[in-house]
Amino acid sequence: MQMIFALEALWNDTHLFHSFDFNQVKIGWMYLTMNTYPLATFLITLSAINSGLELSYFVLAPIGILFLIGLWIKAGSNSQLAAFIENPEHPSFSNMESLTSSSGKLLISGWWGWLRHPNFLGDIILHWAFVLPCGYGMFLPYAVAIFTTVCFVYRTKESDLAGKLKYGPSWDRYCQRVPSRVIPRVF
Repeated sequence: MQMIFALEALWNDTHLFHSFDFNQVKIGWMYLTMNTYPLATFLITLSAINSGLELSYFVLAPIGILFLIGLWIKAGSNSQLAAFIENPEHPSFSNMESLTSSSGKLLISGWWGWLRHPNFLGDIILHWAFVLPCGYGMFLPYAVAIFTTVCFVYRTKESDLAGKLKYGPSWDRYCQRVPSRVIPRVF
């Protein structure tokens, strides 16, 4: 699962150098968490291997489905956003709503009309799918998943602040229309 996750990131994350993380995060907690991220996911894999736990297909199938759902949400929402940023006037966006501000257009439908950060939800689901094959006898993999979830929730606040600064009143209208950051109707 982690190999597929890494390959998908390499294949689809063409907007890395234009992202909030790359352009705004220079030092501090968020920068540290992003740099330790590969080690954290490696610890999950190492824990799964060392557990010696053999899981049946009846257990692995739902974990695989959870992984695919997370990957679909993450890849789909990131692809939609990257395409919109590249060309908001493309015919594929003609039936989607957007808000216009002095800084550009803000997509408010599709994945981004469902949640303000659907890509983070996909990442969180993926990380919990990584942990589940470890079983319940170890603390470390779950600590990594909890840590990752907290980091993504923290990033929603930073991304919302960046959106507010970039789009101004249009961001406020978007937040009223899409109140949930990561979990529909909850948070």
